[in-house]
Amino acid sequence: MKKIFWLLFLLFSYSVLSGYTLEELLDTSQEVVWKYKNPSASKVYVAGDFNGWNNTAWLMTGPDKDGNFIYRKKLPAGVYHYKFVVDGQWLPDPNNPETTDDGYGGKNSVLVVK
Repeated sequence: MKKIFWLLFLLFSYSVLSGYTLEELLDTSQEVVWKYKNPSASKVYVAGDFNGWNNTAWLMTGPDKDGNFIYRKKLPAGVYHYKFVVDGQWLPDPNNPETTDDGYGGKNSVLVVK
């Protein structure tokens, strides 16, 4: 019990001195960056099991001058399946070779966050 107390005390002290909250110090989420290139697309979303396959929740920014769309989000460790929704069309990530069957004759992209 004393060891747990001292561990929490040290974490709390470090968080106060470093300017981080205790929650930030214990957060094991990793930032994920999705990129999709399509200069002719008007709207691109990221949909997957991390957001309930909502096809309008995570709007990617873009296109930039090179036609790239980008979305950033912190996710906890785990294995996720996703697709891009490009102007209403569901597509696997062309830059991610890791895929799995989507159950509808197509493929989902697979993301592993460690």
